[in-house]
Amino acid sequence: TSPCPQCRGLGEAWAPDNVCIQCQGSKFYEEDKEIEITVPAGTLETDCVVLKNLGHIGPDLHSRGDIVIKVQITPHPIFQRNVKQSRIYLDKYDLLTEIEISVAESLCGFEHNIQHFDGQTYLIRSQNMTREGDFFEIEHAGLPDPQGAQGPDQRRTGKLIVVCHVKNLPPLTPEQKQQLRDILTTDTGYIKSRE
Repeated sequence: TSPCPQCRGLGEAWAPDNVCIQCQGSKFYEEDKEIEITVPAGTLETDCVVLKNLGHIGPDLHSRGDIVIKVQITPHPIFQRNVKQSRIYLDKYDLLTEIEISVAESLCGFEHNIQHFDGQTYLIRSQNMTREGDFFEIEHAGLPDPQGAQGPDQRRTGKLIVVCHVKNLPPLTPEQKQQLRDILTTDTGYIKSRE
């Protein structure tokens, strides 16, 4: 709301008994105004953006209130934040994503590209055995703290955590089972232990 421009917030026109036509004596009028705001990267669900002196006009007809915008985060289809993981400590600026790897990749190693929403591509590479739920951390690939700096020209940034899920094997033929058994067993007939 703003003071009525016709009667300058008096509610009357030219004489006390003449009600202003534009504001109908209310002294104020409402107008729609489009305001563009920028929400900084890393803003939390609990944060608010305050637009000073852009709210309703006060009773003194001179001061304005503030507009307070409460942030709601829309879930991303690939990256998650504020997720509870039993084995992983997640900071509020960390991002989590999940990838699927085959049993062969789990046993023999793999390379996997992660396309970040900032346009950068990160390569995940493992040359060792990777188990279900194992994860990789990429420093400074999470979200920035919109308010905090760690150094003179540095902003504190979270990590990107990539959790691996091993796909189930399709049904194996008896021959395939025997081939796996031959590869994985020792001379004693027992499955080889991990070194």
